[in-house]
Amino acid sequence: MVNTLNGGVADVFEDQKRIAQEALHLKSKSQKFANVSGEWVTIVEGFDARLVAIGNFEAWIKKIEFDLNNLGGAMGKVLTKQAAAVAEGKREEKVPPGGDE
Repeated sequence: MVNTLNGGVADVFEDQKRIAQEALHLKSKSQKFANVSGEWVTIVEGFDARLVAIGNFEAWIKKIEFDLNNLGGAMGKVLTKQAAAVAEGKREEKVPPGGDE
């Protein structure tokens, strides 16, 4: 009867040792997982920051393009007015002074 009891205790003791080893193994793996996860978080945050920078750059480019288009339109209007004024001046030069009299 004592041998049977001692055998059961020995089995429990062996199970406890195996559980302790598995716990250490699991702790090691979970630490590695935490390290890898931390690296991934750093990579993703860097990627996100770069995407934001690209988005800001694209918005800046669009603003510059809009401003240049407006400036080009305004310059075109000024050029048209100047050309009209020059043409008007040439028409006036063609009419001799006092020619209408």
